[in-house]
Amino acid sequence: MDIFEPHRLMNRRGFLKKGMQTGALVVSYPVWKHLAGKDPDTHLAVESAVQSALDKDTLKKLLEACLSRGGDFAEIYYERTIENSLSLDEDKISDATRGLDMGVGFRVLQGEKTGYAFSGDLDFARLKETAETAALIASGAVKQKPLPFTPLSPPSYYLVKVSPDTIAAKAKVELLVKANAVARAFDKRITQVGVSFYDINKKILIANSEGLYTEDSQTLSSLGAGCAALEGEQRSRGYESKSGSYGFEHFDIKLAEGLARTAAEMAIRNLPAEDAPAGEFPVVIAKGYGGIFFHEAIGHSLEADGIRKKTSCFWDKLGQPIAAPTVTLADDGTYKGAWGSVNVDDEGCIGKNTILIDKGVCAAFLEDKLNAKLMKMSPTGNGRRESTSSRPTRA
Repeated sequence: MDIFEPHRLMNRRGFLKKGMQTGALVVSYPVWKHLAGKDPDTHLAVESAVQSALDKDTLKKLLEACLSRGGDFAEIYYERTIENSLSLDEDKISDATRGLDMGVGFRVLQGEKTGYAFSGDLDFARLKETAETAALIASGAVKQKPLPFTPLSPPSYYLVKVSPDTIAAKAKVELLVKANAVARAFDKRITQVGVSFYDINKKILIANSEGLYTEDSQTLSSLGAGCAALEGEQRSRGYESKSGSYGFEHFDIKLAEGLARTAAEMAIRNLPAEDAPAGEFPVVIAKGYGGIFFHEAIGHSLEADGIRKKTSCFWDKLGQPIAAPTVTLADDGTYKGAWGSVNVDDEGCIGKNTILIDKGVCAAFLEDKLNAKLMKMSPTGNGRRESTSSRPTRA
């Protein structure tokens, strides 16, 4: 059972005027020159509002409201996400956006049942009402009271010294312009070039009735260049990027030039390529996108909800061979700088390196908190949410 409250939208001026008391905001600036990086007024307003609205005493009261109808477990999840995107196409900046999304989600568990509600308003009365809405999933006398908070200080797996959100758009545009020039100069057969820089800057706070309290600042950045080549009737494409939990100090003119040359060289090299013949052939899976192949082909079948509900073909295969002895598969949330690495997941569990297949043998599953509890196993740091409007699932 899920209980949802629709987002309420307002413009940036109204957002600032109300002192950041309303979240779930999306702001777009179609002109890149207006993207000036860090906005001190906005950032100060956000931090001030959050500190006053979600202090530990308030969190305890809200958790009590969540458990007011007899739930087994309660959780509060706050998230503020700022996304910046710049794209260059046809030798000019073609798209520039800056968006902000903020809110608080409340989850209550009773057995296998989940109650979930969220709010973009940080006013206590509104938050308490939302917490009581999530509590409606439960019924009975109060059995649990929130335990005292024990702050969690997880290790850091991010390579971020300078947040890209603090960088003016002009500095990012310089990377795009340089990459575009290098790619176009590489070969006269390069007919199209597209370059983009994208960064996500997320702040989360998680508190639950078991005494967990943790905060995390998560940054993802990506600089990519794509090229199209044409020779006669032959067309081809090339693409190269650098993406991960990187600060802006990892992106400079030299990197932009290198990515552009690699993309252009790939497009030219692929011009004489022919379609692959039909039939069965040996396949060598390279790093990078090879991991995505494994994720789609096997990873989803190792997610705990499918295992618990016996809808996965691997539900009864723990400890048994499911692949060739040469196959070892890991879900590593601790690889420094990787796109999927996390200090803590969206339930406050520390990121882990989980061996799912060990030399062909099924060794573990992807566990979020709820399924781990029901299966009497340990969470693996795989609880993920799309936003505060979504309860956590495996990922």
